[in-house]
Parts: sequence; structure tokens; C-alpha cells
Amino acid sequence: MFKRGFTGTNGRNYAKSTGMGLYLCNNLCGKLGLSIKASSRKEKGTVIKIFSQIN
Repeated sequence: MFKRGFTGTNGRNYAKSTGMGLYLCNNLCGKLGLSIKASSRKEKGTVIKIFSQIN
């Protein structure tokens, strides 16, 4: 999901998508010492969580 150029079904069917959004978020989180996770359920929505990597 965080790969460069990845677009989901909605992005391919309904809009012009570049697949860069989550890729850039993931790269930024890495540079800031954070981690990002995404989960998606059809017809329910998507949840994006950003975590601090404090030990």
C-alpha cells in the first residue's frame, strides 16, 4: 500500500491518481522517526495510524 505508484480500486476507477500520497507519507514518517500503518475495509473506509517509535 505504501509502494510508489500504488492506487486502489477507487483511484483507478473514479479519479486520476498518481499513487504518490501514501508513498510520500511513509517516506516522511521514516525521516521523522515515526511509523505509519493503514487498514482498509471495503465499503467501511480506511484508517491511517501514525505512531511514535519511542522505546
